[in-house]
Amino acid sequence: MSKFLTTLVVSGIALAAQTSQAADMFSRPEISSLTVSPATAVIGEPAILKIDGNKNGTMDCAISVEYGDGTQEFIEVHQGLPKEVQHVYAKPGTYTAKAIGVDHNNVNNCKGQASTTFKVSGVRAPACPSGWEITPGSVKKNGAFSCRALPPAEPMKCSVGLKPYASNGMIGCK
Repeated sequence: MSKFLTTLVVSGIALAAQTSQAADMFSRPEISSLTVSPATAVIGEPAILKIDGNKNGTMDCAISVEYGDGTQEFIEVHQGLPKEVQHVYAKPGTYTAKAIGVDHNNVNNCKGQASTTFKVSGVRAPACPSGWEITPGSVKKNGAFSCRALPPAEPMKCSVGLKPYASNGMIGCK
């Protein structure tokens, strides 16, 4: 009798664990966080908003994404979270974006909500092409800057009787 009871209890625990896993598998995803990259977005360039979840059910669900600039988008989530969306901001400033589970187009809401506050800059960070560097002191508040050529990785090899020179961003042998 006690062996039968032990088997019954162990079977009951195993069934409860399987039922719990099955319930999670057939549930709606739950929103846990919203992040933006780059950390400081730039006007006119796509910002990527990533919606992540702490319970990742497999049922389809819908999310309202409020970008903080007066625009909103409804997205459907298939096969769980994370989900990424892109948005282009037209003006610099501080924005609060929100991801909220909603019913939309006959699709049930994802559970939960999340928000994040971030900055959008009107000025792109200065960057020079490969082989160039930002000229010290050239970066202005309006985003203007200049680049100068990097020195060669190794000294120039000149023909006999000539010596290498570097002047005004040019190099050569004379």
